[in-house]
Amino acid sequence: ARSSGTDVAREICEAGGRRTLTADRACHATETSPTNDRLLRTPPVAELLPDGGVRFEDGHVEPNVDVVIHCVGYEYDFPFLRDATVPLDAPGAASGMHSLRGEDGHTARQGRLPLSVGGRRVAPLFEHLFHVDDPSLAFLGIPHSVVPFPLMEVQATLVARVLQGRANLPDAAARRAWLTGYEAGLSRLKDAHHLGNAQWDYCRRLLQMAGVADPDWETAISVNEAVYNHVGPQRPQFPGAADSYRALEFEVDHLMGRWLCVNDGAGGEVRREAKLASEAKCEAVGASGMAVKASSS
Repeated sequence: ARSSGTDVAREICEAGGRRTLTADRACHATETSPTNDRLLRTPPVAELLPDGGVRFEDGHVEPNVDVVIHCVGYEYDFPFLRDATVPLDAPGAASGMHSLRGEDGHTARQGRLPLSVGGRRVAPLFEHLFHVDDPSLAFLGIPHSVVPFPLMEVQATLVARVLQGRANLPDAAARRAWLTGYEAGLSRLKDAHHLGNAQWDYCRRLLQMAGVADPDWETAISVNEAVYNHVGPQRPQFPGAADSYRALEFEVDHLMGRWLCVNDGAGGEVRREAKLASEAKCEAVGASGMAVKASSS
């Protein structure tokens, strides 16, 4: 179980559940919480039995299960794009967008733009953001397991500069090559948009493409990363354990690069050098290891 499943299990148990089990891929044998003997962690479910019991992958059978709650996370959904394709040059398209289309030399393309939404994945996207074939279609907020709002601010900065013509993306062939290389390195396509610790370099990469990477942006990202790394190890390793990490409070100065955890006194100062926006040419290195040249105007 990840965050949602863990939280649900703990709250059910606290509300009086006689026995609560959380299935976890990382668990190989059923174990009881060290802080609550009514809360157990198990391997994944192997079978729902006809008599109302549940058998887990380690062979453990839990009889007389009242309720099974599927905490499977969230799926992407764009109801206005349900037919899995996007019409190009539809009536009412924003003026000025056509300049981003027709990279084959034409001012616009006719037909439909392929789009796959499902399996916890949106495709085909360049850098989890732009449609590889038409970057005038952008999806903000797709990456998960991240600190969302700072990341989306960076994404929005790049999208705005691209639409304004103040930043250039790699061409369509390079964008698709990045996607092919990135997905080739995944063990599961459903994890395509999971960033976790990779979110910080992802933000740096987008800022470089936007041509606005500078010491202030770098300091802000580094402060967020430091706070994130401070909180992570304090999350409970077992459902039902103390979750005091939720009450942590921080004083943060992104401009000066300082942060302080009010609760435990931990803190620090970060200030790293970054290329100034005037030094706009840079290399954006994708997860595939391929370097893509990006420059701003």
